[in-house]
Amino acid sequence: MKISCLTVSFLFPLFCVWPAAAATPDVREAMPATLTLAGAQAPAWVDASIAVTPMGTVNGGVLPEHGAGVATMLALPQTNGCVLVGPMVQDRPFTRQRGSFEDLITHSRAVVLARVSGKAYGFWAGIPGQLLQVTPERVFGNRLTRVYYYYFVPVGTFRVGSTTICKTDSRFATPGEIGSNIALFIDQPADRDNKLFVLEPEDVVGINRDGSLRLPATLAQSADTKIWTKSDLVDKVRNQRHEVTR
Repeated sequence: MKISCLTVSFLFPLFCVWPAAAATPDVREAMPATLTLAGAQAPAWVDASIAVTPMGTVNGGVLPEHGAGVATMLALPQTNGCVLVGPMVQDRPFTRQRGSFEDLITHSRAVVLARVSGKAYGFWAGIPGQLLQVTPERVFGNRLTRVYYYYFVPVGTFRVGSTTICKTDSRFATPGEIGSNIALFIDQPADRDNKLFVLEPEDVVGINRDGSLRLPATLAQSADTKIWTKSDLVDKVRNQRHEVTR
């Protein structure tokens, strides 16, 4: 007779075979050390663990400009034991309108309600911050096929070798912790494996436990913003985009 792990743990708690729990949805994929954009040779994302060598020098083999920009950053004077780094803006070609929820819902490829399932710290094109892994739970618009996706936020406090970096950028909503919920307004994945979203500040909205939203600066400061809760957002999206099954 086949006995479940729960039954065994009740009768003989020392003999339950717990590795079977690895199949649960909460188990997350290992965070990638690097991610490379489609058509590129060098990685765009580099985890902090490989940004420096075991000798403590910058790893120019994986970082842009042979690591010159990161080396300069790590050599900056520290304040209270931390190298303070503010917003760093990248030049990008014009893509789609993002000035309001209406723009985001209308012009994105899909609207995704997701759960943060992992995170790591490192560099995106030499900019410090965090890579978040998300598990889509509801999708409106174009279908998503993967279990996990990734996106980068240039915010976070973390160590690189012997140096602590404190990176801030007030344009972005506060990144969620593992287990928290978010809404993403996405385009096509940009990497070789079709699992990395390149997002602007307006494309990421945090969802708090009470259902209130953490808005990026552009939306929070806009007089046209009428959406402040998850239920308001879902109602708005439903009126404009078809929900697809995963």
